[in-house]
Parts: sequence; structure tokens; C-alpha cells
Amino acid sequence: IDLYGDFTTSGGLLGASCLSFPNQDRLVDLGAAFGPADGDDFTIEAWFNCPTSGHSGNQNYIVGKRNGGGNPLIAIYTNNVANVDKISVEVHDGSNGVALFSNSTVNDGKWHHVALVYDASDKAKLYLDGKLQSEADCTAVGALNFSAVTCIGARGDGTTSLTDAGYHWIGEIDEVRIWEDVRTETEIRTNMFDETPAGDNLLRHYKLNEGTGSSAADTG
Repeated sequence: IDLYGDFTTSGGLLGASCLSFPNQDRLVDLGAAFGPADGDDFTIEAWFNCPTSGHSGNQNYIVGKRNGGGNPLIAIYTNNVANVDKISVEVHDGSNGVALFSNSTVNDGKWHHVALVYDASDKAKLYLDGKLQSEADCTAVGALNFSAVTCIGARGDGTTSLTDAGYHWIGEIDEVRIWEDVRTETEIRTNMFDETPAGDNLLRHYKLNEGTGSSAADTG
């Protein structure tokens, strides 16, 4: 993956380092290859640290993928206008979608773990720090087009340009994982503190231990 902006990565919760986003001027481009096949189940996990101040009043993305217009396809972010300083997740096919929100705020300057679990034939679920926050039926959501660019620290809008991608994260992000299956609460809680998580369906794993530079390894 490619990092856009002047990154120095240090102080990660797991391992040697994490990604630091002190300003809204950088992102990580994962490219168009999200991982799961269109319409498949998936789980996205990440550790994040949201500062007590400095975020914009709109949305600040931890992970985001958007198909160039309309609703985001996949989004994990904070500072939704109606749910300020809570974690929000969305999955949307352009016509139908689900949106879930955490029960508590996360702008406390502490590390938190978030997981978006998407079972295409049943429900989408949001976990915060290993605990289920909310869930909703997602069977009305159609096949998802995974060709759009995915970003860490911003909302991908089909481009890698810093000027086109928006809603940048401020804070730190670590241990981003993309699974091609429905992770259970037990699996999430068991693996969230482990840099070598157990499971056969881990498609993307960004440990973000490089320390500095313009690229990060996918060890999935």
C-alpha cells in the first residue's frame, strides 16, 4: 500500500508503531483491491486513538471506500453530525444500506478497537472494544462493487489524490485487518490484542510497524 503525506509512525498499541494523522492532509491508499468478492461476507477491524479535540464537526474516516458519488459503500468513522464523537459504520449499495452507531463516545485520547461485521444474508454488526454495540438486518443491501479505492485515514472517492479524498482522520490508527468471513464476538475478543490472529480467511493485514516511510506491508 502507498502512504500519501508526511508520515512518521510511532507509539502503536500493538507492535513497533502505528500511523499518526496529526493533520487532515494525508491518507493511506489500499487501492481498488478490497479483498472479498462482490456480495461476500466480510469483517473489518482496526485500533484507533481519537483525540479529545481537533476533529472537524463532520465525519472523520478510519477506513472508507466510496464509489465516486452518492452514499459510501463501506465506512468506519467518527463525528457523524447526529452522533457526535461516536463510532459510526455504514454499508451501502447505492440504493439500500445500513448505518450503525456506538453506544458511547470515543474522543477520549485512548485506544479503542472497532470491528464492522457484515453477513450479507443476515445482519451487519458494530463492535467496540470487543462488545456488540448495535446490529441491523442487511438483507436488502444488494451486491457491493468493490472496485472503488479503499483508504485508511480518509474516505476514498475513486482516487488516490489528497485533494479529492475527503473527511480525513485526526489521531492514530493501528492493526487494520480485512477478513473474508463473519467474525464472531469470541473471535474478535480473542484476536484483538494479538499481532498474529488465528483464522484462515484473513485477506489483508496491515500491522503498520514500519516506523516511517511511504509504504506499509500487507501480511494477510
